[in-house]
Amino acid sequence: MTAAEQALAARRYDEALEAARAAGDSRVEALALVQLRRLDEADRLLAAIATAEDAGLSAALATLRLVQGRTADALAAAEAALARDPDRVEALVMRAQVRAAQGEIATGLADAERAAALAPGLAAAQAVHGRLLRRAERIGEAIQPLRRAVAAEPGHGPWRALLAEALAEALRFAEAEPEWRAAIAADPGQGRLRGQLAASLAELGRLDEAEAEARAGMELAPKDPLPPLTLASILLARPGDAAEALACCERALALHPGSARAVALKGVALDRLGRFDAAAAHLAMDRLVQPLRPPVPAPFDERADFHRALVAGIDADRSLAWEPAATTTRMGYQTRNLLRHQTPEFLALRRLILGAVERYVAAVRDHPWFQRFPQRVSVYAWATVLQSGGRQLDHIHPSATVSGVYYVAVPAVVSDRGTDGWIEFGRPPELFHPPGDAPVRRLQPQEGLMVLFPSWLYHRTFPFEATERRISIAFDVMAG
Repeated sequence: MTAAEQALAARRYDEALEAARAAGDSRVEALALVQLRRLDEADRLLAAIATAEDAGLSAALATLRLVQGRTADALAAAEAALARDPDRVEALVMRAQVRAAQGEIATGLADAERAAALAPGLAAAQAVHGRLLRRAERIGEAIQPLRRAVAAEPGHGPWRALLAEALAEALRFAEAEPEWRAAIAADPGQGRLRGQLAASLAELGRLDEAEAEARAGMELAPKDPLPPLTLASILLARPGDAAEALACCERALALHPGSARAVALKGVALDRLGRFDAAAAHLAMDRLVQPLRPPVPAPFDERADFHRALVAGIDADRSLAWEPAATTTRMGYQTRNLLRHQTPEFLALRRLILGAVERYVAAVRDHPWFQRFPQRVSVYAWATVLQSGGRQLDHIHPSATVSGVYYVAVPAVVSDRGTDGWIEFGRPPELFHPPGDAPVRRLQPQEGLMVLFPSWLYHRTFPFEATERRISIAFDVMAG
């Protein structure tokens, strides 16, 4: 192995580039340029030297095209490499990432699993496998391949950060902490990592340490909204400090106006400051929370038939699990994305959601949040099946723009004689010490009712006691 190849394998890309140029090794030079993200130079060189016989260069070209956002070209390059060598791990990894970028998570995951099996000691293969398991919502399974990536390259900060993210997502904050610290040690100037460490420390109740890390993150990354948002949540977890929390939210919104979390925490801060009129105007619940009764979608003639089909599909869904990790469901079951099924009831559900959201956005388009509503969207819908005593904890949907819920089966006890089983909007978690007189809005679920709302609005449900199940389908509409 030449000095250039050794430096490339060790991820010393600047050194690899210099050695390759000195030795006239255009192949390693191109690979190093891709890794250094010197895209124009890499593009010119790969165009000059790529040949049909070199699967490695085709894989590098696929990487380059993906970084450039040219997913179709990236897929073609990966396919070309695999046509010459079906076991080319780099090409499998690249095709997995391209397919995931195109929304084909299952096929991407199959490539990633094969690459990880072929190269158990290759960190990149294990990392992509873990990343796609997370995308497939198999969070617990994702941790092991990410640990293998870290074991293969313990000094590589991005693998540590990926593992820390997965552990935090699984609510294993104590395990995430040393991984965040190792990622920071590998890249001390990364302010975002400080903000992420701060969030884990806050979850562990170590608020003073969390505050120090969040402030360090703000100093290191003044244009990243995550550290000020993390600091805002830490400050709101204390009895005072709401004024500075509000300033942090405003800073985050100036950096990222589309941050659902920033909008949500701003509402919390206004409540905590006793500025209830301002909070009510900010949340705009009377206008933005819209209950409606959409028409029965084809091919169903009766709503009861549509609902029976939905219940049967939900009960048959293999992802239906009791209180899944990292969810807000208590005393109940929850599925993953129902819209992955190409069955009449779920195809009809998708059309129902998209039609209702289109009309909703048209009605509220003048609100600042919806002026940035994306032209192309994706929809994710999941069922929640609550048993007696079941409820949803306070939460928001930070990755979406519009969220909603459609009620499929509602126990008789969920009536207008009380709030058992109702949904409430506007009240944040007790962690933030919300005042009792802060503005809220409550709605009674009814079979066939759909409720649409902005994804940044805190909401929860009240428990109920009944022999019947409370079955609803929640959904998120996101850019994509």
